[in-house]
Amino acid sequence: MNQFEETNSLETKSPVKEEKSVEESVAKELEEKETKPKKIPKQKCYECNAKLKLIIFTCKCNHIFCHKHLGAHSHNCPYDYKNEKKKQIEENNPKIESKMERI
Repeated sequence: MNQFEETNSLETKSPVKEEKSVEESVAKELEEKETKPKKIPKQKCYECNAKLKLIIFTCKCNHIFCHKHLGAHSHNCPYDYKNEKKKQIEENNPKIESKMERI
C-alpha cells in the first residue's frame, strides 16, 4: 500500500465512527431529559413578585397575590365591586307591588 491509500482508508473509517458516537450521545441526552423531572415554575405575587408556596389567593381581577396584597385596596383592583353588589341585591330582593292589597 502507498501513502495515499492509507490516508483514504483512515478517512473513510473515522466519519462512520463519529456518526455512531454522535447518535449515541444524542440518545443518551434524550434519555437523561426523560428521566429528569420537569421543574414547574413557582407562582409569584402580581404586586410584589414574592414566590408563593402553599397558600395562593386569587382576586376577581384574575391575578394571584400573597396574603399581604389580597385586599382590593392594597393592589388597586380594577374590578367594580360596588356594581356587583347592587346587582346581587336587586336579584335577591325583587319589588313586590302587585301582592299588596289595600284594605
